[in-house]
Amino acid sequence: MIISLLNSQKIRFLIAGIIAVSINVISLIIFVEVFGFRSPFLKSIANIFAMEIGTIFSFLIYRFWVWEPANKIDSKQIINQFLIFHLTLGFGIAIRSFIIFPALEWLKVNYVLNVVIGILIFTILNYFINGKVFKS
Repeated sequence: MIISLLNSQKIRFLIAGIIAVSINVISLIIFVEVFGFRSPFLKSIANIFAMEIGTIFSFLIYRFWVWEPANKIDSKQIINQFLIFHLTLGFGIAIRSFIIFPALEWLKVNYVLNVVIGILIFTILNYFINGKVFKS
């Protein structure tokens, strides 16, 4: 039963997304609570760093588990996919970092909830974009 569920691309996308969000949130908490990125500006910087860490992880798990088995590895294709993946997520990162995160910070929304809201906004869009990136 569990193995048949894991054969579903949508379930794998959901699991990968939950793991990626967890890495993003944990990274953000580490930057804010451990490294002291506490001002609104530094929280935005911490958010950017955390998103980059999450983006790199997301690419790896989506590329090798969700969208395409790693049977055939073409390094040029992987590099191209990474660049396209990174650019498409860059749009989401920019909106989250410079519009959503500061607006919710101004509204005094907890920074962790703030990140989760931003991630949820782009999850559905990214599912369709990622499908096109990894099929190229």
